[in-house]
Amino acid sequence: MTFSGDRQKSGRNSLCACGSGKRYKHCCGGHDDHRDRGRGVPPGAFGSAKAALHELMQSALTAQQENDLEDAERLYRLALDLSPENADVLHMLGVVHFSKGELQLAESLIAAAEALSKGSIPSISHNLALVRESAIVARDAKLIESLLDASENQSAPASAGICIQEQSIRLIAFYLPQFHRIPENDRWWGEGFTEWVNVKKARQNFEGHYQPHEAGELGYYDLNDEGVLIRQAELAKEYGISGFCFYYYWFSGRRLLEMPTDRLLRSGQPDFPYCLCWANENWSRNWDGGNREILVEQRYSPEDAEKFILSVIPHFRDSRYIRVNSRPLLMVYRMDQIPDPISTITIWRTVCWRNNIEPPYVVAASTFGNKMFLREGGADAVYEFPPHGATVSFPLRGRLKALHPEAKGHFVSYLQCIAKFLAKSNPDYPFFPGIIPSWDNTARRQNDGLCMLDSSPAAFELWLRELVYRASLKPVADERIIFINAWNEWAEGCHIEPDKRYGRAWLEACRNARLIPKGYRTIFEPGC
Repeated sequence: MTFSGDRQKSGRNSLCACGSGKRYKHCCGGHDDHRDRGRGVPPGAFGSAKAALHELMQSALTAQQENDLEDAERLYRLALDLSPENADVLHMLGVVHFSKGELQLAESLIAAAEALSKGSIPSISHNLALVRESAIVARDAKLIESLLDASENQSAPASAGICIQEQSIRLIAFYLPQFHRIPENDRWWGEGFTEWVNVKKARQNFEGHYQPHEAGELGYYDLNDEGVLIRQAELAKEYGISGFCFYYYWFSGRRLLEMPTDRLLRSGQPDFPYCLCWANENWSRNWDGGNREILVEQRYSPEDAEKFILSVIPHFRDSRYIRVNSRPLLMVYRMDQIPDPISTITIWRTVCWRNNIEPPYVVAASTFGNKMFLREGGADAVYEFPPHGATVSFPLRGRLKALHPEAKGHFVSYLQCIAKFLAKSNPDYPFFPGIIPSWDNTARRQNDGLCMLDSSPAAFELWLRELVYRASLKPVADERIIFINAWNEWAEGCHIEPDKRYGRAWLEACRNARLIPKGYRTIFEPGC
């Protein structure tokens, strides 16, 4: 949510806004403590109407920043009494009602603000669009909730006679290889660092918060044990997962976390389909894909493009490697970061032809607001990558009990996430849907992460079954692919392999989602 203006909290030692020349704490601020500055004080006490309005707005914003929405609303309404046709006041009051989940009232107030400003304030127009989008998503989320409440939609029908077992769909789960030590991680994060270090240290930020996530039957494994990946593949195959997509970290010839895929290629084990996703972003200390405190920088050049594709061609030759229309599947996480993606992909294709192998079927991730699709990037297809594209739900914060005061992160409703992704219009280019079982990166960003609320294996199964049904309608069988984020992103609260809380429930949901009841009706048509 964007606020208009450039407001800061009022300082108690600054001059009072009423124009008295006194310091704030000795004037209007003396009526209450710092949390109640100006609250409940008659407007006349501030001097001029202009000063009174300024003070009320400052006090209301302070209350809003402290999540005291009731008092923020009261103060903005006092400001509205002083200036009934003030676009800024109407806008901010609408933002408060949006944060309280009162979407209809929020829309009317912000729409009035936009009319008064004649669309000249971008933050008002942005927030109006956000409120309207949220209203649509909230409406669709109610449908998801009603389906979950109906017992026949919570699990696959017991009788196989009334189901179609959809086996043509490929469910590919992203796989994080950061569960073994490497010298770089020892140096950057401390001796013995693996992903489990972050996972174990996570702490609850509110009552009922599922943290830390605890490993299930596979334990806190070490990928140096070659039996781990074999066991994971067996488990995945048992529950209908079609293959793993391993993150591939390559930086101008330097590779990181390469041991599991090198061993996979060398040993031929496990006998399980796989592909690679080039995780082509800088490695940095802030864990969020940004550029601060860069540890390993990703660079690009024509020479690098050739070296990169040569490094993955041995995988392309492997019989287990996943293909689309006879071409090896290559995922790219940040296509928008490649300066000249069309030239890069052209080099990849040329090098492959030169080495007597089909050129890769390049699929670009829809991440970080990336709008670079086929025309601009030269990729063959795009894949959806939730939680990228999910909408933050401001009212969720207000419902949490015992929220830690230092927790400044954002919250997403899982049911609204389902509704938003399923309601998207079908794009006019080749496209693969993505799905997520849950998301909570508290383990990486304790106080300022993104947390999904109300996720469950039942909701995940309902979402996945709808995606399986839609994918089954694609005319080309090789393009019936769904990407699951992820098999084992433990520090992001995003894994379908067993944990202590749910056991194998996420895997069971994957298997059940392939069972489509005869006469199945889509939840709602995309784009409606």
